[in-house]
Amino acid sequence: MRAVILAGGHSERFGSPKAFAEINEETFYQKLLHTLKAIEIFDDILISTNEQLAQEFEAEHVVTDIETHRDKGPLAGIYTAFQYGSQPDALFVVSVDTPMVTVEAIQHLYEVFHQRAKNDGVDIVGYQDGKHAIPTLAFYHSSVQPQLQEVLESDDFSMKHLYKQVSTSWIGVEEIPRPPYWYWNINYQQDLAQLREALD
Repeated sequence: MRAVILAGGHSERFGSPKAFAEINEETFYQKLLHTLKAIEIFDDILISTNEQLAQEFEAEHVVTDIETHRDKGPLAGIYTAFQYGSQPDALFVVSVDTPMVTVEAIQHLYEVFHQRAKNDGVDIVGYQDGKHAIPTLAFYHSSVQPQLQEVLESDDFSMKHLYKQVSTSWIGVEEIPRPPYWYWNINYQQDLAQLREALD
Protein backbone atom coordinates (compact mmCIF):
# COMPACT_ATOMS: atom_id res chain seq x y z
CA MET A 1 0.00 0.00 0.00
CA ARG A 2 1.37 3.38 -1.04
CA ALA A 3 0.38 6.99 -0.41
CA VAL A 4 1.05 9.89 -2.76
CA ILE A 5 0.83 13.60 -2.03
CA LEU A 6 0.00 15.45 -5.24
CA ALA A 7 2.03 18.66 -5.23
CA GLY A 8 2.66 19.35 -8.90
CA GLY A 9 0.21 22.17 -9.55
CA HIS A 10 1.36 25.68 -10.41
CA SER A 11 -0.75 27.27 -7.63
CA GLU A 12 -1.66 30.25 -9.81
CA ARG A 13 -4.77 31.06 -7.77
CA PHE A 14 -2.87 30.84 -4.49
CA GLY A 15 0.03 32.99 -5.69
CA SER A 16 2.87 30.72 -4.54
CA PRO A 17 3.50 26.95 -4.31
CA LYS A 18 0.92 25.64 -1.84
CA ALA A 19 3.16 22.80 -0.71
CA PHE A 20 5.33 25.32 1.16
CA ALA A 21 2.56 27.40 2.68
CA GLU A 22 2.54 27.10 6.46
CA ILE A 23 -0.05 26.29 9.07
CA ASN A 24 1.04 26.27 12.72
CA GLU A 25 4.67 26.74 11.65
CA GLU A 26 4.62 23.61 9.48
CA THR A 27 4.43 23.46 5.70
CA PHE A 28 1.44 21.77 4.10
CA TYR A 29 3.51 18.92 2.71
CA GLN A 30 5.32 18.31 6.00
CA LYS A 31 2.02 18.21 7.88
CA LEU A 32 0.66 15.63 5.43
CA LEU A 33 3.84 13.55 5.68
CA HIS A 34 3.52 13.44 9.46
CA THR A 35 -0.14 12.43 9.23
CA LEU A 36 0.55 9.67 6.70
CA LYS A 37 3.53 8.33 8.65
CA ALA A 38 1.31 8.01 11.71
CA ILE A 39 -0.77 5.44 9.81
CA GLU A 40 0.96 2.07 9.62
CA ILE A 41 -0.74 0.81 6.45
CA PHE A 42 1.61 2.61 4.03
CA ASP A 43 4.83 0.95 2.88
CA ASP A 44 6.05 4.18 1.32
CA ILE A 45 4.93 7.77 0.81
CA LEU A 46 5.65 9.69 -2.39
CA ILE A 47 5.51 13.37 -3.19
CA SER A 48 4.51 13.91 -6.82
CA THR A 49 5.58 17.32 -8.11
CA ASN A 50 6.94 19.18 -11.13
CA GLU A 51 10.58 19.52 -12.15
CA GLN A 52 10.76 23.14 -10.98
CA LEU A 53 9.90 22.25 -7.38
CA ALA A 54 11.35 18.75 -7.03
CA GLN A 55 14.59 19.87 -5.35
CA GLU A 56 12.74 21.98 -2.77
CA PHE A 57 11.20 19.08 -0.84
CA GLU A 58 12.88 17.44 2.13
CA ALA A 59 11.47 13.95 1.73
CA GLU A 60 12.66 10.44 0.94
CA HIS A 61 10.61 9.83 -2.19
CA VAL A 62 10.02 12.77 -4.56
CA VAL A 63 8.93 11.95 -8.10
CA THR A 64 8.05 13.90 -11.23
CA ASP A 65 5.61 12.77 -13.89
CA ILE A 66 6.67 10.24 -16.48
CA GLU A 67 7.87 12.29 -19.46
CA THR A 68 5.16 11.15 -21.86
CA HIS A 69 2.46 12.35 -19.44
CA ARG A 70 3.91 15.60 -18.13
CA ASP A 71 1.52 18.54 -17.68
CA LYS A 72 -1.52 16.28 -17.83
CA GLY A 73 -2.80 17.10 -14.36
CA PRO A 74 -3.40 14.96 -11.27
CA LEU A 75 -4.06 11.75 -13.21
CA ALA A 76 -0.47 11.87 -14.46
CA GLY A 77 0.74 12.10 -10.85
CA ILE A 78 -1.42 9.13 -9.87
CA TYR A 79 -0.20 7.07 -12.82
CA THR A 80 3.44 7.89 -12.05
CA ALA A 81 2.94 6.94 -8.39
CA PHE A 82 1.68 3.51 -9.45
CA GLN A 83 4.70 3.00 -11.73
CA TYR A 84 7.32 4.03 -9.18
CA GLY A 85 9.50 1.17 -7.88
CA SER A 86 7.61 -1.99 -6.98
CA GLN A 87 4.01 -1.41 -8.02
CA PRO A 88 1.58 -1.30 -5.09
CA ASP A 89 -1.78 -3.07 -4.96
CA ALA A 90 -3.46 0.23 -4.08
CA LEU A 91 -2.73 3.91 -3.74
CA PHE A 92 -4.03 6.55 -1.35
CA VAL A 93 -4.17 9.91 -3.09
CA VAL A 94 -4.22 13.24 -1.26
CA SER A 95 -3.69 16.73 -2.61
CA VAL A 96 -1.15 18.94 -0.88
CA ASP A 97 -3.80 21.66 -0.57
CA THR A 98 -5.82 19.47 1.83
CA PRO A 99 -3.34 19.73 4.72
CA MET A 100 -5.72 19.14 7.62
CA VAL A 101 -6.84 15.62 6.68
CA THR A 102 -6.75 13.45 9.79
CA VAL A 103 -5.51 9.98 10.65
CA GLU A 104 -9.09 9.06 11.55
CA ALA A 105 -10.43 10.15 8.15
CA ILE A 106 -7.81 8.16 6.24
CA GLN A 107 -8.21 5.04 8.37
CA HIS A 108 -11.99 5.14 8.01
CA LEU A 109 -11.72 5.50 4.25
CA TYR A 110 -9.23 2.63 4.11
CA GLU A 111 -11.62 0.33 5.96
CA VAL A 112 -14.43 1.18 3.54
CA PHE A 113 -12.11 0.75 0.55
CA HIS A 114 -10.82 -2.61 1.78
CA GLN A 115 -14.37 -3.88 2.23
CA ARG A 116 -15.82 -2.58 -1.03
CA ALA A 117 -12.81 -3.52 -3.15
CA LYS A 118 -12.86 -7.05 -1.76
CA ASN A 119 -16.62 -7.65 -1.73
CA ASP A 120 -17.87 -5.53 -4.64
CA GLY A 121 -14.84 -5.13 -6.88
CA VAL A 122 -14.88 -1.33 -6.53
CA ASP A 123 -11.82 0.38 -8.07
CA ILE A 124 -11.93 3.81 -6.40
CA VAL A 125 -13.33 4.76 -2.99
CA GLY A 126 -13.18 8.37 -1.87
CA TYR A 127 -14.90 11.15 0.01
CA GLN A 128 -17.50 13.49 -1.36
CA ASP A 129 -18.81 16.85 -0.16
CA GLY A 130 -22.50 16.88 -0.95
CA LYS A 131 -22.72 15.55 -4.50
CA HIS A 132 -19.18 16.60 -5.36
CA ALA A 133 -16.60 13.81 -5.35
CA ILE A 134 -13.16 14.65 -3.96
CA PRO A 135 -10.85 12.59 -6.21
CA THR A 136 -7.79 13.71 -4.26
CA LEU A 137 -9.06 12.17 -1.02
CA ALA A 138 -9.43 8.64 -2.29
CA PHE A 139 -8.01 5.13 -2.52
CA TYR A 140 -7.31 3.77 -6.02
CA HIS A 141 -6.97 0.03 -6.62
CA SER A 142 -4.20 -1.01 -9.02
CA SER A 143 -6.92 -2.36 -11.31
CA VAL A 144 -7.48 1.21 -12.60
CA GLN A 145 -4.09 1.37 -14.32
CA PRO A 146 -5.12 0.26 -17.83
CA GLN A 147 -7.98 2.76 -17.90
CA LEU A 148 -5.76 5.42 -16.37
CA GLN A 149 -3.21 4.96 -19.13
CA GLU A 150 -5.95 5.03 -21.77
CA VAL A 151 -7.30 8.35 -20.41
CA LEU A 152 -3.82 9.89 -20.34
CA GLU A 153 -3.29 8.88 -23.97
CA SER A 154 -6.57 10.54 -24.99
CA ASP A 155 -7.42 14.24 -25.36
CA ASP A 156 -9.39 14.34 -22.08
CA PHE A 157 -7.30 14.06 -18.91
CA SER A 158 -10.21 14.76 -16.56
CA MET A 159 -11.06 12.69 -13.51
CA LYS A 160 -14.61 12.24 -14.84
CA HIS A 161 -13.22 10.55 -17.93
CA LEU A 162 -11.58 7.95 -15.71
CA TYR A 163 -14.65 7.52 -13.49
CA LYS A 164 -16.80 6.58 -16.48
CA GLN A 165 -14.58 3.57 -17.13
CA VAL A 166 -14.13 2.16 -13.62
CA SER A 167 -16.24 1.33 -10.57
CA THR A 168 -16.36 4.10 -7.95
CA SER A 169 -17.89 4.55 -4.51
CA TRP A 170 -18.08 7.78 -2.52
CA ILE A 171 -18.79 8.40 1.16
CA GLY A 172 -19.83 11.69 2.73
CA VAL A 173 -17.32 13.87 4.55
CA GLU A 174 -19.91 14.17 7.32
CA GLU A 175 -18.93 10.65 8.41
CA ILE A 176 -15.91 12.39 9.98
CA PRO A 177 -17.59 15.29 11.83
CA ARG A 178 -14.55 16.65 13.68
CA PRO A 179 -12.71 18.84 13.11
CA PRO A 180 -15.02 20.54 10.59
CA TYR A 181 -12.11 21.75 8.47
CA TRP A 182 -10.35 18.41 8.01
CA TYR A 183 -11.21 18.18 4.29
CA TRP A 184 -10.97 21.88 3.40
CA ASN A 185 -9.23 22.58 0.12
CA ILE A 186 -6.92 25.59 0.26
CA ASN A 187 -7.02 27.23 -3.17
CA TYR A 188 -6.73 30.91 -2.31
CA GLN A 189 -4.96 32.99 0.33
CA GLN A 190 -8.38 33.79 1.78
CA ASP A 191 -8.96 30.04 2.28
CA LEU A 192 -5.77 29.87 4.31
CA ALA A 193 -6.82 32.90 6.35
CA GLN A 194 -10.17 31.23 7.04
CA LEU A 195 -8.43 28.02 8.16
CA ARG A 196 -6.11 29.91 10.48
CA GLU A 197 -9.10 31.69 11.96
CA ALA A 198 -10.85 28.36 12.54
CA LEU A 199 -7.77 27.02 14.32
CA ASP A 200 -7.55 29.97 16.73
